[in-house]
Amino acid sequence: MSSTAAMAAANPNEAEAAAPEFIYHQDRVDGRKCAMLRPPTLELGLLPHKDGSARLGFGDTEVLVGINGPVENRFPLGVSTPGYPLDVSVRRASGMPTAEDKSVEYQLAKFINTIIDTHLLPGNTMITIAVEVLNDDGSLLSTILNAAILAMLDAGSIPLRGTVFAAALSKRYQRGATQLLVDPDRSEEESSVFNDTIVIDIHSQDVVMLVEDVAVGTAKEDEGDDALAPTGVAAVKAFEKYVRSCLAVHYQKIRTLNA
Repeated sequence: MSSTAAMAAANPNEAEAAAPEFIYHQDRVDGRKCAMLRPPTLELGLLPHKDGSARLGFGDTEVLVGINGPVENRFPLGVSTPGYPLDVSVRRASGMPTAEDKSVEYQLAKFINTIIDTHLLPGNTMITIAVEVLNDDGSLLSTILNAAILAMLDAGSIPLRGTVFAAALSKRYQRGATQLLVDPDRSEEESSVFNDTIVIDIHSQDVVMLVEDVAVGTAKEDEGDDALAPTGVAAVKAFEKYVRSCLAVHYQKIRTLNA
């Protein structure tokens, strides 16, 4: 045992006083276990002028995503875009745009191009994705990616390679051991050594995309992490179960209205 570790073991109260309280306890400040999501909320079809829309929240983080497409490509002639043409915008409901917003736009465009089946889309078309960040209390990218896939499912006009969901994972230390936190809030992100977003195919359980530290903007596609994947799979399966229950209620309401 190192001298630092021995000192912390001998004086646990001093160690706890020197760092945020939640670092030294299994339970988190909000009472969740490490692998638990914050309570989700989901509403579909809120924007009548969009082909598909989803309002999704995890705890105090909430976003609204609207999607149109495929529509006629409105990019000027000669302007090339990486992959299928996308018009992606991320804006805050209040406050000024941030550098993180531009990084999120980049990752969202990458995500969309990964999951859509471009071979089934008509030529000279594009998709528009508008994201409004209603409140940001951590795990913003995973919330936006999940809202985007749900908005596309709501639209029903965009062919997908499969169904994927995202999970935010943060790593922190607890007395020499490490903890992997699912769906961290803002304070947990700020006290963690990394904050990653992992995208999982819910059927194959393969890692589709891994985004490391959104502010940095580096991504690893098709490169699963043995330590992250099992936790990510468990998180997206829990979210999928919630989504299925919401979809059942949503489509039952539609059937009732059309009866």
